[in-house]
Amino acid sequence: MTYGWAILVVIIILGALYFIGVLNPGNVIPSSCSIPPSARLACSSYILYTNGTLNLLIDQGTGGTVMFTGITCCQGDDAHDWTATNVNVSSGRQWSINTTCTLKDSTVATGKLGTMERFKLYINFTERADPPRARRVVADVAARYE
Repeated sequence: MTYGWAILVVIIILGALYFIGVLNPGNVIPSSCSIPPSARLACSSYILYTNGTLNLLIDQGTGGTVMFTGITCCQGDDAHDWTATNVNVSSGRQWSINTTCTLKDSTVATGKLGTMERFKLYINFTERADPPRARRVVADVAARYE
């Protein structure tokens, strides 16, 4: 009988810790934005707002000028709802862009303050070399709604 009460107390304590967020795995996953190194681009800052808008600042380090032609943020592999940009950015400069993130069902990814969400970020750009080369980069973003 004593062991039964002890187990019940432990279960209640664990339930309370989970309820207040201490044991919630979503609270220990760090925010990240990772672009493959071969793209020679990097996320220097990113903010995911509760209305589904992702604000990005991307460092451009290709060694030449690139034209960013489009960007989209979504869950899964179905890239849609592109934000057209057509912005030239020199190497060593930064590109600031806002785009709307969508969920798997194509709805805007609105969220609750502090919750974590994961997305794929598709970036289309053209290297302005001779000859010009069009590229698409897929980045992974994990961010908390702010």
